[in-house]
Amino acid sequence: LTDIEQLCRRVMVIDHGRLMYDGSLAGLHEVGESERMLVVDLERELPPIELKSDGSGPGLRAVKVEGPRQWLAFPASASAAPLVARIAAEYPLMDLSVREPDIEAVIARM
Repeated sequence: LTDIEQLCRRVMVIDHGRLMYDGSLAGLHEVGESERMLVVDLERELPPIELKSDGSGPGLRAVKVEGPRQWLAFPASASAAPLVARIAAEYPLMDLSVREPDIEAVIARM
């Protein structure tokens, strides 16, 4: 389905003959309440990071922890910038990357 993400401007999702969605790929992510993943590498192993939503940005939650690496989920509609700033201020951050949700996961959540 990666080809769909690169080529299509309009997406239709049909489930058992019923039209579930008809619109843009960005809109599908919003309807499917998809999440992006912030993958952080810390200086050392720490308890799972959990940030509550506040006035400066959304919250996030740890979905996987392997040693000093943590996978942190947050709403796909939210900016990663305030989350990165909060993590960098509160934790010994070494590296990070942001992963976009797979279209398969978005459709499965519908």
